[in-house]
Amino acid sequence: GLVTAAATYQSGIATVQATAAGLTGTLSFVVSETIPDNFGLYAGDRLPDAWQVVYLGESGPAGGPAGDPDHDGYNNLLEFAFGTHPGDITSGSDVIQYSGDILTVRGQPVPLINNIPNSVDFRVVFSRRRDHHSAGLLYQVQFSPDLLSWTTGASVPLVFAQDAEFEAVGVTWPFFIDGRKARFFRVMVSLTP
Repeated sequence: GLVTAAATYQSGIATVQATAAGLTGTLSFVVSETIPDNFGLYAGDRLPDAWQVVYLGESGPAGGPAGDPDHDGYNNLLEFAFGTHPGDITSGSDVIQYSGDILTVRGQPVPLINNIPNSVDFRVVFSRRRDHHSAGLLYQVQFSPDLLSWTTGASVPLVFAQDAEFEAVGVTWPFFIDGRKARFFRVMVSLTP
């Protein structure tokens, strides 16, 4: 016979059992999830359906990139990008932490100041998904002297630490932007076109 599966958010094993003429047979087979963004309410929103189902359930009404189910001010796109939990209000406020080359706490970006001989190493450190390219995420660290005009940092991100899914990434903080002291930063996350 023919078995047809509906959209699924993850691959799994299915089992079919049939009885005919007093004989019963059982068959197990793999149902493959081949389109990561086609499940139920989450279809077509560009966030992986499996991630949304794990954190929001199979029909979370606050799904999609702009949703904020825990009302912590961090939408699902930011929670996905920084590795925090979209359903836990305390998770979104975590700041990134690492020990040596091990990422110990995923979270929001922080400024980092390290004294080095005859100078200071001043950076912005943030959590970035290791699969950010295939996930379609673009991270841009921007700096401002006045919170009105923003300039994207020119330095190449440096990976300091990592865990299985995320990395702690640092970007050099420029001392001046257009001749004025760079006093503020933000990390912008968007989905690539």
